[in-house]
Amino acid sequence: MNYFNEKKAAQAAAYLLKLNGGKMNYMKLIKLLYLADRNTLAHHGYTITSDNYVSMNQGMVLSNVLDLINNEVDEKESKLWAKYISVPSDYNVSLSSPDTDMLALSEVEIEILRDVFSKYGKLGVWEIVDKIHHNLKEWKNPHGSMIPVSLKEILDAVSENKEENAKIAEDIEAADEIRKFMEE
Repeated sequence: MNYFNEKKAAQAAAYLLKLNGGKMNYMKLIKLLYLADRNTLAHHGYTITSDNYVSMNQGMVLSNVLDLINNEVDEKESKLWAKYISVPSDYNVSLSSPDTDMLALSEVEIEILRDVFSKYGKLGVWEIVDKIHHNLKEWKNPHGSMIPVSLKEILDAVSENKEENAKIAEDIEAADEIRKFMEE
């Protein structure tokens, strides 16, 4: 279980929404966030959101982000998300405020988000689903359910160095345990 960073997830989502004129289909937003996390993991050994990932029928999903979008978390826990992202309306989410800060995101993370948006942002929601979800090696058909996908499985899909992948995944899990301990 990863240590979810709601602030970075909300700011990353807000940044992608800004690039898209302030509004986006939430399934597309989740796909773009997943691709950004995947790219950050592959090239830098960590993820932006530190979310938990699952395979669902329409592809890879960030489970905590989906819960926040679907309002399936305690309201006290999701005030940070609501500061940046509106509740969905007709399957779209919007920026809660056009002047949201991105201070939790590094320049590298912003660049990755920009690159992902530049490559996939103009695609429609079903185009992005069709283009990526069957092409990602870590995706498994959940047959109407959902299957958790580990960081190691994602790393193994983007790199053939199994030993290094295992070490990176272990390091991330150890750092997550330290963050959880410090938060308690």
